[in-house]
Amino acid sequence: MPDATPPPGVDTTRPSPARLYDWALGGRDNYQVDREAGAAALAVVPGLRETAVYNRAWLKRVVRYMCEQGIRQFIDIGSGLPTAENVHQVAQRHHPDARVVYVDNDPSVHVHARALLDDTDQAGQTAFVLADVRAPNTIMATAEVDRLIDLSQPVGLIIAAVLHFVGGNDDPADLVARLTGPLSPGGYVAISHATTEGASPEALAAVDAVFRNASEYQYVRSRDEIERILNAVPRGLMMDPGLVPVHEWRPDERVPEPPMALLGAVLRL
Repeated sequence: MPDATPPPGVDTTRPSPARLYDWALGGRDNYQVDREAGAAALAVVPGLRETAVYNRAWLKRVVRYMCEQGIRQFIDIGSGLPTAENVHQVAQRHHPDARVVYVDNDPSVHVHARALLDDTDQAGQTAFVLADVRAPNTIMATAEVDRLIDLSQPVGLIIAAVLHFVGGNDDPADLVARLTGPLSPGGYVAISHATTEGASPEALAAVDAVFRNASEYQYVRSRDEIERILNAVPRGLMMDPGLVPVHEWRPDERVPEPPMALLGAVLRL
């Protein structure tokens, strides 16, 4: 069956990171160009899909952890396409009054997230902002953040699997500093990032081949480079177990090692 006609502004001539992530998680909000790129990578490195699966599971554990620490408001930057167990669904199981602002720069995400929120958010506790992580001041000044997020109170800021789409010229450490600077003490910041650590040469080559032709390139970084990004968080205190592969961060179960991992950490402000 052919793909549906894409919404206005959605480019289906190149793979999209958000749609590739959706495909890897078994979603349906992707196009032939995304499926072909993903399948080509899996043909070289069959276990590569687990990188996305593990990151999504980490995100759910992170939200649960933050809720257990009393966090009731969240900003999810680089939220990706809606799937099962979105941030607001996990958070509102713990705190029914939890509020979430989703942020992404992909028009595909905007269309699908708006549809989901319009259908399900009867209490007006969630919002979506079409914006780029490279514009932190714009994000924090939006009407949606102003309406739902009280910056004088602790916030859970999530930047999951997005900073590896920011090149060095855009200085991801500076972006993190500017995003976390306005947040109050007692909040938390969760960051995950693709790493060269432990990655097979085949996996790195497959990822490069996919994202070289995608709408955003993926910059896979070393542990030292990721640590420099985390060190930009003002007052940031690393929570146990520190910066580790996401599948090893407070796991609910043990899983096989992927051919390429994301490193993840949670810091308390």
